[in-house]
Amino acid sequence: MTLPDELLADLKQVAEAEHRSVDATIVAAIAQYVQAHDKWVAVQAIAAEVSARHGDLLDRLGGGWRQRRPGGRMSP
Repeated sequence: MTLPDELLADLKQVAEAEHRSVDATIVAAIAQYVQAHDKWVAVQAIAAEVSARHGDLLDRLGGGWRQRRPGGRMSP
């Protein structure tokens, strides 16, 4: 993998501060990203289920909560 020089320099600083190799720091960052993505997907699934079950009530309570954001995601 080729990283921009500035990003590689920043990565080396983080790795040194955390007493890890650059490779271990990259693996940790990717694992953290994947975990956050998985949580986001789970939250979106729950939101879709709540919307399907209780959308009419939520519309009456909050009005306009179903407006879509770019990318098709629901906004609160």
